[in-house]
Amino acid sequence: QCTVVLTAPAPAYTSNTLSGAPSGEIPPGEYQVGVAAKYSTSLWYGLNNVGTPNYIHSGSVAELKGNCDTNE
Repeated sequence: QCTVVLTAPAPAYTSNTLSGAPSGEIPPGEYQVGVAAKYSTSLWYGLNNVGTPNYIHSGSVAELKGNCDTNE
């Protein structure tokens, strides 16, 4: 189980727009991560229960809680 903590709004992406412009925003809070994925040289987290878009860049994350190893 991995949880990310956001202290500021994070740009949100869909899985097929990671290289483009954000298509939404995730408000500050704590969110459960469903998938951690490498894309190019970046690490992305797919969040559970936030709808779409639900991918955020690891640089937006203030804190990680739990086991957040990538599934490579």
